[in-house]
Amino acid sequence: MEDSIMDDGGLEGCIEEMGELAKDKSPYLSMEFPSEEAAYEFYNEYGRIVGFSIRRDYCNKSQKDGVMTSRKFVCCKKGEREKDKRYTMIKNPRSETRTNCKAFMHISFKRDLSKWIVSKFDSNHNHPLHLPQCTHLMPSQRKVCDAQGINIDIADESGISLKASHDLISVITGGKEFVGFTREDQKTYLRAKKRNCVWILYDETESHWNGYLNIWMQCKEKNLLVFHRSDQSNASECSQYAWVSWVVTFHLMQNALKHLGYLFKCGSKFSSNLKACIYDYENEHELIEAWNSLIDKYNLQENEWMKRTWRKREQWAHVYMKWVFTGGIRSTQLSESLNGTLRGYLKGDHNIVQFFTHFNRIVVDKRMRKFPQYMILDKSCQE
Repeated sequence: MEDSIMDDGGLEGCIEEMGELAKDKSPYLSMEFPSEEAAYEFYNEYGRIVGFSIRRDYCNKSQKDGVMTSRKFVCCKKGEREKDKRYTMIKNPRSETRTNCKAFMHISFKRDLSKWIVSKFDSNHNHPLHLPQCTHLMPSQRKVCDAQGINIDIADESGISLKASHDLISVITGGKEFVGFTREDQKTYLRAKKRNCVWILYDETESHWNGYLNIWMQCKEKNLLVFHRSDQSNASECSQYAWVSWVVTFHLMQNALKHLGYLFKCGSKFSSNLKACIYDYENEHELIEAWNSLIDKYNLQENEWMKRTWRKREQWAHVYMKWVFTGGIRSTQLSESLNGTLRGYLKGDHNIVQFFTHFNRIVVDKRMRKFPQYMILDKSCQE
């Protein structure tokens, strides 16, 4: 901690050194730049050395061809905050960020030279300047470069938290003062990426639905997804494929115990008979006979829960579910809860791209734990 604290003598020396450097990097009239962007980068670097943040102000364009003819760069503290007319008494007002600073650099485009030149410049600020060790926090100095963006993407896809990934990048760069962006900037970067990645089907007309299914059917052909063929008729012929939701058999048995607990007493075979209806029968006729026998044996003709369960039989009976791919998961395991596993990888704000990225991590991790000898996956499985 003591190393990060600068005494008065060291601070004064650092300020003097930065002042000398600012003189060498200071703009001057008729200074030339190849482009408006180059002028911005120069003034921004000058602001970093001196200790102020910059922003683009107004620009002028030619009425003939629309080409920009001039641009003004200003201190970020230019202007004043408008008074809030809604409240007359504010207990905790926000700190002022604008001081109506007049410092600026004005550039003009010279067509005969095809260059930008400094036409006006004012270096006088009416506010304290930032210390050298704080300039990396100024808004115009904070940005995520391409290499850092790659690191952020890798960390996000690996499930590393925002704080942990930012700390890791800080260590790689040699300290947070060398990172070049804050955690809030990192969050903004990821949020912008999500907006670019997420696509949503707004209009479920037949043409849109056909296109939607074509995409997912390509995934099916690569064994990424398996669809269930629906027997119900739909307005669109392409609706022969649909998502399937099934009742987890563990929950089914728990609900049976809740509603028909008296039938689970010692010596009763109700539990085994119910499980037989779930797992044992290969055709629908056998299932119907077994279910009717179960209802008659235990006098459950008027039981509402049994009626509701039978109406949902296509979601839990093996005779219907045998054509649906479930990955071998028909019940939750108490020793290794699927929900607990998913919570370790997935978050509620994940978009569709992130969901499948992290879901693939779940599949790979489980496969590695079950078959550690297969450390190299077949390339076709990853495409």
